[in-house]
Amino acid sequence: MGRVLKIPLWLVTYGTMKTADNRQQNCETNPDAVQRCAPGFLKPLESVHLADYPKADEYLIDEKMLREIKLMREIVSLGRAARSNGNLKVRQPLEGMKVMFSSAEVADVFWNSDVIDNVRVIQDELNIKGMKVLADKEEFEEYVSFTLLPDFKKLGPKLGKKLPAVKEYLSKADGAVMLTDLDKNKKIVLKLSDGDVELTNEEIQIRLTAKEGWTAAQGQDCVVVLSTDLTEELLSEGRAREVVRLIQERRKDMKLNYTDRIMVGIQTGSRSIGETLHKHIEYIKGETLAVDLKKGQIPGAEVFSHSIDNEELTFSVGLVPI
Repeated sequence: MGRVLKIPLWLVTYGTMKTADNRQQNCETNPDAVQRCAPGFLKPLESVHLADYPKADEYLIDEKMLREIKLMREIVSLGRAARSNGNLKVRQPLEGMKVMFSSAEVADVFWNSDVIDNVRVIQDELNIKGMKVLADKEEFEEYVSFTLLPDFKKLGPKLGKKLPAVKEYLSKADGAVMLTDLDKNKKIVLKLSDGDVELTNEEIQIRLTAKEGWTAAQGQDCVVVLSTDLTEELLSEGRAREVVRLIQERRKDMKLNYTDRIMVGIQTGSRSIGETLHKHIEYIKGETLAVDLKKGQIPGAEVFSHSIDNEELTFSVGLVPI
């Protein structure tokens, strides 16, 4: 059975909207495109069951947009992987994110896109405060270290008994320096006691390890590094998001309509949770459509217990009468 690729809804919607915008622009600026656009925009179908099976029109394929969305998907996917590697929930806001692209061509895809909009989407998806693209590999080495390993399947037949010596040489070498040589010359030369060995990009596997205070994930087109430094302000915001999640789940259990207003009561002996509620009360109320969030419980409402960061609280939710 083939592997099923799950595409996030936001990327599908984002790509569809951009395709529609580009298609509309073509219709407005290119007379030859009018006939191509008109059937889809101007002639409604009586029923989808009476329509011919659609045929791909390569004229309408936006290759630039496809490359852009592919790169954004990889950045977000790696960001989530880095969070998982660092045991950081997505609801926990993080301060910073660093991105290093694998080549100048990939970097051009990013910088030639709608950078401001794309960065905003990436930050929203990964719940981070800031994103920085690094062009200098030496600067990137402040956050990660590189290790080079031989590709045993490819080099086994080629090197034979020399393979263990190559592995040992690579494990002791400065991975960052060797990676720089590999990028520059497309090969590296190992000075072994029984003769030189030349290795190419395809014969070496590159692994990275995040340094203290960071977590990382590596993909085909880029490396993503996230800060794991959690200030009290970030932790407080994360607790507020957790409170929102609890209330939203309770709304769902109560089968409330999207527009229903509620009252929320929360009781806790935790100082940190109390400060979070005081600081983020308007955010919590706005996200949950609560007209009031008070200390104590809502009369007649069922009370639930929960813990956030090992701090206990009880809460209740009541529907505001119309």
